[in-house]
Amino acid sequence: MSAPNLALWEEVEKTDPKFTKEYTGLGGFTGTAVNAQYLAKRATEQFGPCGTGWGYDVIEERFDIGGPLLNKEGSVLAHAQVHTLKVALWYLGGDGERKTITHYGHTPFITQNKFGSISTDFDAPKKSLTDAIGKCLSQLGFSADVRLGLYDDIHYVNERLDEAEIERAEDKIEAAVRAVVHQLRISGEREVPSIKVGEFVMNELRKLDHVGYVRFASVYRSFEDVADFREEIEKLERDLPSSTEQLQLLGDVIALTKKKKG
Repeated sequence: MSAPNLALWEEVEKTDPKFTKEYTGLGGFTGTAVNAQYLAKRATEQFGPCGTGWGYDVIEERFDIGGPLLNKEGSVLAHAQVHTLKVALWYLGGDGERKTITHYGHTPFITQNKFGSISTDFDAPKKSLTDAIGKCLSQLGFSADVRLGLYDDIHYVNERLDEAEIERAEDKIEAAVRAVVHQLRISGEREVPSIKVGEFVMNELRKLDHVGYVRFASVYRSFEDVADFREEIEKLERDLPSSTEQLQLLGDVIALTKKKKG
């Protein structure tokens, strides 16, 4: 049984692999980065819109001076610098009170590569802000699976890929159901004929699953022969880009037709 204090953590700890990417940092170390907009969306899902249910305040900003950067003769060309940002992230808790988490974000600003060239990253402030917000959210459990090193396990990543596909499919189905309910509500009819309900369902299914749509239509409209299938497919293909999806659709439906005839 999970502890009550972990309720939020367990709600947000899993990361959709679609919004991650591998990176190599200074010094050659590798890791997994989580898309900043994805984290912002997840925070909005939990707390409400940014600025209303959650947000952040920049407490401190500075450039930290590092060691000297030398040329081949050993002369000092410049000093390394790191941009540092201290951020206080706030959110409204379940009790309606404002909670705050403070963390730092860091980004190399002036660096030297292995060939001796010196470069300046003028996006450092933006990157430091992203870093700080991500670290604050991580203290609440957001994308904890990445920071716990679970993304180093290919088996875990594959499981998350499968789970994420199911979650996205479920979201699409829920959206389709809401769309059908909305159509029923705005129809203005106290009793909606079943044939109209069926049309609403087919319109939404058409957006989700082309093969499933044709199969449903074949039963709902009582297709009698291959010509009915082909006519429906041609209507559908007019709205689809030229791709292997059409071939798959046609192949599946023809196989279904042969099975029905047999």
